[in-house]
Amino acid sequence: MISHSLLLSIVADIKSQSKIFAVVADGTQDITSKEQLSICVRHVSNELQVIEDSVGLYQVTETTGDAIAATVEDALLWFGLDANLLRGQTYDSGANMAGILNGCQAVMRRKYPLALHFHCAAHCVHLVAQHAAESDVLVRDCLQWVHELGKLYRRSMKFNSIFNAVVSERDGNSSTPAPAARIKPLCLPDGCVVIRLWSQLSTHMQSFWTACIK
Repeated sequence: MISHSLLLSIVADIKSQSKIFAVVADGTQDITSKEQLSICVRHVSNELQVIEDSVGLYQVTETTGDAIAATVEDALLWFGLDANLLRGQTYDSGANMAGILNGCQAVMRRKYPLALHFHCAAHCVHLVAQHAAESDVLVRDCLQWVHELGKLYRRSMKFNSIFNAVVSERDGNSSTPAPAARIKPLCLPDGCVVIRLWSQLSTHMQSFWTACIK
């Protein structure tokens, strides 16, 4: 958890420097399938540097625009930040986040008209990478196979053990593979990480299949 003192320091910086601020929020499921809302606060320092601080993860029971907006408001209230000084909102393009009628941004703007909504730049890059990857058959198939192999290694103790043994042999008989070599299922839109993951797979693929058929 983020310490209370660190949060107080972040809030103090916002109040003493920029005063106005923006929020960045995105939802994701944890390993237990519970929905969590990540909230960041963005502000400008006295040196005109843009600062973005993560202020926590908040479990939400609903993912509607009203529920997410209420969570953001509650977080700002708990931090002691005046929502009337909110000047920006940044979310992805989901209907519950960016919807013009019932999305989180619309609910917030009805209460705080100066809180302008901006589509998350990182999410835009993500979408561009996704569509670029899908337009090329080789890259698309590569992503799909890496994804399937990742699921295979994760779900099968046999194949996971074989892969770990191959990696350990390369790393000098270490009992635990290096963190970079541990295979996790790949989220298909995440094309930006496929090169590193494919490098790990291709390095050990021949040894892995040889071990499997023994």
